[in-house]
Amino acid sequence: MASSSGSGTLPGNTVTYPKEDLKGITTRSSVAYQGPTIPTPSKVVKQEMSFEISFTDALILMPKFASTLKALIGNKEKLSETARTPMNEH
Repeated sequence: MASSSGSGTLPGNTVTYPKEDLKGITTRSSVAYQGPTIPTPSKVVKQEMSFEISFTDALILMPKFASTLKALIGNKEKLSETARTPMNEH
């Protein structure tokens, strides 16, 4: 059953919390607390990579990576199935 109590508009005197303006907290005893410093993530430096390998060498090395590629493809299919699972089934 849906309840109709509490529905309607918000009062006109609501004030949004100005989070971006909060710089520190001062207590009654005038002790200021600036809060913890938040570390900024370092910028990721992207490097361009290139490989020079002959076609025959690639064919020779291909069987060695077959199991790795098969595992990666299998994991990708499992992730796709999980992403398509509706939330209300569980």
